[in-house]
Amino acid sequence: MRIGCIGWGFLIWDPRNLQVASAWSSDGPRLPVEFARQADNGRITLVLVPETDHRVTTLWAELRHNDLEAAIQNIDRREGIPPENWPSLIGVWSPEHDSQGDVSGSICDWARQKDFNAVVWTALPPGFPNQVGHVPSGTEVIEYLASTSGNTRTLCEEYIRKAPKQTDTPYRRAIEQALGWVPLSS
Repeated sequence: MRIGCIGWGFLIWDPRNLQVASAWSSDGPRLPVEFARQADNGRITLVLVPETDHRVTTLWAELRHNDLEAAIQNIDRREGIPPENWPSLIGVWSPEHDSQGDVSGSICDWARQKDFNAVVWTALPPGFPNQVGHVPSGTEVIEYLASTSGNTRTLCEEYIRKAPKQTDTPYRRAIEQALGWVPLSS
């Protein structure tokens, strides 16, 4: 069984214990990804935002696992997601399993072209801690980033600048213009 993992941010430049069997390839499915989530450490991170029309070409790697449950557990451990939250925070597509509705349609078509039997990805919701699920506006994101300082600001800038350059989103362009945080990756 071939299992792929789709990524667009942190997984690419900091895979940690994610057991990939290949290098990251830059021709993943086009998905609605945006800098729209404040993580526990204060970073603004990339997440799926199905409400947007903007799509970016994601990246992918084949996982070393040939068992879907093992692949889910591996991405879960990498992301630090408790097992009881897998159904909602780990995206899964296989012919028998479709956890993300509209997003999975694009993933399904792409996975079949690449000969994958299953695909996993991180499916954390957008939002700030007090507004989980609410997609913040670009202005809200920039205001938050501009208000950060110290280690939080360093983490925010690092994440945004290290995100793959091909993850070119409207918020990223606005952040570049407002804060000068241009991509470091090629």
